Parts: sequence; C-alpha cells; structure tokens
Amino acid sequence: MDEKRLNDIVFWSRIGCITVKLAGRLNISKERALGLLYNSKTLERFRNHNLDLYLMSDTYLVNDVIAELRERQG
Repeated sequence: MDEKRLNDIVFWSRIGCITVKLAGRLNISKERALGLLYNSKTLERFRNHNLDLYLMSDTYLVNDVIAELRERQG
C-alpha cells in the first residue's frame, strides 16, 4: 500500500472518531457534528500537515472545535 493511500485511510478514520466524540460532547447527531467539523477552521488546520495539528489527539481536536464554536457565538 502506498503512503498516500495509507495517509488517506488514517485521515478519514480520524474524521470519523472526531465526529463521534464531538456528537457525544455536544449531544447532537453525528450528521450535525460532521457538518460542524467540516465548517470549522480546526479541520482546515488539521488537513494542513505543515501545522502539526494532525499530531494532536482526537479529544484535543474536539475541544478545539468546541472552543471555535464558542468564539463564533460570542
């Protein structure tokens, strides 16, 4: 298996784990959680391997998304 394919598998697996944790923390559906994640700056930074956010734990990323949502709400 080539490295890009392996990275894609790991990335999408992490997205699933983050989505499930986010849904649980916010008590919302997984579909809504995925939408929130996809519209977050956190996901943009997570995708950018130059920023090293992809090295952080799923819980850290969930907390980052929640903090971002709180900032938006003011």
